[in-house]
Amino acid sequence: MNYSVDILAEAVLGHCYQTSQLIFNATDWHPSLVVDYATIWKLTLMNYTAGPGCVFDAIVSTFEITEGPMDWSEISANVSGEHCIYGLEYANQITAKYFDFPPNE
Repeated sequence: MNYSVDILAEAVLGHCYQTSQLIFNATDWHPSLVVDYATIWKLTLMNYTAGPGCVFDAIVSTFEITEGPMDWSEISANVSGEHCIYGLEYANQITAKYFDFPPNE
């Protein structure tokens, strides 16, 4: 059982590293200058579920608008395609218990 948890933890951490690289590739900025800690993990969950293409496209589209730091609601508005939207909804569902994303309006 512990071995399974270790493997899952390593896989999620690998997706986090990949997500950080996707942010850098899409913006040429260090990820910490583009998104906050909670958002990097939400993007990681989206990457895990829907794949790097969805995350990259959403970051590129959002960065073209913001030309700088972006938040989860801005990124969410730039997610398109059924598969990518599923990844977005998964990230929101998994983190809803711990974070108020998207914020109540």
